[in-house]
Amino acid sequence: MNANSVEGENSDSAGANDRAVHKGLKEITQEIGELKQAMKNDLTAFRDDFNTNFRQEFASFKEDVTSKLMANNNQLQDHKRSIDEAEKRTVKLETWNIQAKEVLVKTIQQQRKLQEKLTNMEGRSRRSSIRIFRVPEGAEGDSVPRFIENLLWSELALPEGTDLSIQRAHRAAARKPDPGETPRSIIVNFLQFHTKEMLLKKAWLKQIKLDGKPLFFDHDDTAEVVQKRKAYAEIKKALKEKNIKSQTPLTSSTHSIKEKWGKESELQLSTEDWHHICHIQQTATSSRIWKEFCWKNIIRFFITPKTKSDF
Repeated sequence: MNANSVEGENSDSAGANDRAVHKGLKEITQEIGELKQAMKNDLTAFRDDFNTNFRQEFASFKEDVTSKLMANNNQLQDHKRSIDEAEKRTVKLETWNIQAKEVLVKTIQQQRKLQEKLTNMEGRSRRSSIRIFRVPEGAEGDSVPRFIENLLWSELALPEGTDLSIQRAHRAAARKPDPGETPRSIIVNFLQFHTKEMLLKKAWLKQIKLDGKPLFFDHDDTAEVVQKRKAYAEIKKALKEKNIKSQTPLTSSTHSIKEKWGKESELQLSTEDWHHICHIQQTATSSRIWKEFCWKNIIRFFITPKTKSDF
């Protein structure tokens, strides 16, 4: 073979290879274009689907949020109406409470005044009565008035011709005690007040005994007065230890003293203020000496403003 033929064959072979490569590149380019178009189509479809789904989901979410906001708004409106109604009722209740408090205060004040009047009336009804303590049950026999009259005549040095004028005498209205318990007191009512006072003074000056046991005579006080007297038991005990005689006023109350202070000092002392003053004197110190001194100041043991003005 000559050189020209060899070169021709090589040239044909190279051309064939170039054509093959060109054809392959063309096919690859075509496939890439097809792939690109397919991807573009897929992306477009995905975008369209996403947009559609997103719009649907967003619309649904928006609708749910709107409905919930509406529901919350309705609830808030209901709560607001409830709160407004509660505020109105609270205002009405507060107004009623103030009015009720004023009425209650007035009622309590009236009740206290009525109670004071009742206690005063009850105390006045007992002015001519005494109580005798420690008389054994059954010692009076069939007649309490006869027993008391015989006891007073035998134990007290009564002037001749004294008319005791016992209107009634009886045991205190309480359950009959069992043997060994403290006997009930005996209440004796006299027709004349001075007779009662005379008998009390004589009974306090002499220790009266019955079957060897001492008897105690005292005013026939009301339950309220008895409680008030108990508050000053320590003071009376201190006075007794110092051999200072003490005696409860006829009314068994310090209200008469309060009235005297009010008149002389020209002050309007309420019952509450007076009780507070007495309570302070009783509880301000534990010293019996100072309690005694304070109590003397209150009960006008020393010179009063009225007495001082006379000097």
